Amino acid sequence: MRPAAGRVGAMNPQRRTTLAVIAAFIAVLAGVWALAMLLIGGMRVQLGPLLLSSRDPYRAVAITAVAWALSFLLAPAGSRSIGWNRLRDWMERHASTAAFAAAAAVFCLTVSYGARAAGGADTLGYVSYAYLWLNGSF
Repeated sequence: MRPAAGRVGAMNPQRRTTLAVIAAFIAVLAGVWALAMLLIGGMRVQLGPLLLSSRDPYRAVAITAVAWALSFLLAPAGSRSIGWNRLRDWMERHASTAAFAAAAAVFCLTVSYGARAAGGADTLGYVSYAYLWLNGSF
């Protein structure tokens, strides 16, 4: 009998662990994406010629569920949560880098898409006070 080369069960434990970690990572990313779509209602981002648009959180929830299940199914027998354990360890080691990257992303988005005009309930008041303040008569 020939060994089943294409089956998941025929993979060595190291490869299965790596795939389980990747699936867990995808599950986390898709879960965050689904939560973001649920909270903000969708988004559309133009990156050069590439247009990314997402308005429906249900596809991201489906991807989260499938990746979560794969993270357990791909893990070696006897240690089904190894993908999540390794992902947690990696996140603990790189928490400060992730926080810095998130802050940098928020800063870049704020500079790129932030309001460039005085606005609010009393726009004329804001502009008038700024004019008076700059002239020193405020």
